[in-house]
Amino acid sequence: LAPAQRKAGSWGEGITWHTTLAAMLDSDDVDVVDVVLPIPAQLHAVEDVLARRKCVISEKPAGLPSESDAVVSILKAIGKVEDHVAPVAWSVLENWACKAGVRHVLDLLDSGAVGEP
Repeated sequence: LAPAQRKAGSWGEGITWHTTLAAMLDSDDVDVVDVVLPIPAQLHAVEDVLARRKCVISEKPAGLPSESDAVVSILKAIGKVEDHVAPVAWSVLENWACKAGVRHVLDLLDSGAVGEP
């Protein structure tokens, strides 16, 4: 944990640091979790987040091809929310910020070569 805190520097001030996913998910301060894990590990983490009634964002694909039945089951379970329980959501997105073309455009913008500040 200490190396991550050192790397975060002043950006890490005021952040609550957790050493396990379970500890973070048990926190009342956490409403949404962005799961950024290798695809084989992703679905289990998504299930843990949703089981604690938190919203979750994950990268596509939602799971391995062999996990398609589990993905469908999770989606069905999300839809079965009792009236007194806040709904949760699972968004599956694609991170374009890491694509080479997008990075190049961001570098051009950051350098001032194009666009206005």
